[in-house]
Formats: sequence, C-alpha cells, structure tokens
Amino acid sequence: MIVLAALKEIGKESLQKGIFAECVGESESLVHLKPNEVNYIKEYYKFLENSHPYKEVWDVSGTVRRQTLEKMQIPNQEVTKTWKEFRQSVRSKNKIQAVEHLKKFKESLEKVSQKSQQSKNLALNLKKAAFYLIQGDPSFEGFRHLTKELEDNP
Repeated sequence: MIVLAALKEIGKESLQKGIFAECVGESESLVHLKPNEVNYIKEYYKFLENSHPYKEVWDVSGTVRRQTLEKMQIPNQEVTKTWKEFRQSVRSKNKIQAVEHLKKFKESLEKVSQKSQQSKNLALNLKKAAFYLIQGDPSFEGFRHLTKELEDNP
C-alpha cells in the first residue's frame, strides 16, 4: 500500500479511513504522505452528472447533489433557469411574472427539443412533469390556470 501511495494512486486520507486503516494502522509512513490529489466526492458527482439521462436539457447538478432548485447557483441550462424564475415568481405571488416566466420555460423547452430526437422526448417529459406539478402541488395553488400556457396552440 505504501507503494501505491508513493505512486500517488492513493493518498493519506485513503490510508487513514476504511479498510486500509486496519492494515496500515498508525504507521510512521503515513506522516510523510501527502493528501489525496483527487477529490473522490467531486469525481463521483461529476460522474453522476455526466451519466444522468436529462443532462442535455436540464441542469442536473442540483438533483445529483440533492440540492433544491432555490439553493442552486446559476443554472447552466436555460430550461432550468427559466423554471427556477417561474418558481420564484410563484413563491412571491406575482402572477404577471409567473405567466411571463412560464412562457419562457415553454419556449426554452421548444428550443432544446430541436437539438435531437432524444432532447425532444426529454423536453416533452419535462413539460408533462411541469403540467402535473402545477396541477397537483400545493405551492402552485392560485396558479393552476397557468397550465393552459403549457398546451400546444396552433
């Protein structure tokens, strides 16, 4: 294991925790080791984000890290950004802004659905989810009439 540490395959934290700690114990060789160069938690989240099926249409970093949309920094995807703005306008009970932001949300879904067939399917699923969420979630009480904005008009 010390050889792996010398090759920088594992770092000090890896040898101090978990199963390696039982093998190495409080060895003096741990004193000279450097901390892990790789943050495995960040790598894990990056892997989850990159393998998420909605990655190309929705900013999944909040979902993967179990953060609420409100706590998320500036979303990378336009669809996520417009949905967040819609939610904020609903929370502040601003009906005019809510209509505006929901229209932007629908437009961003239409825009992203033009990328590929998979994007089109994912955007349609997000649109359906938004429809059902607005219809059923108590936080959208008083805004249920806005589901007509999500309908396809000729």
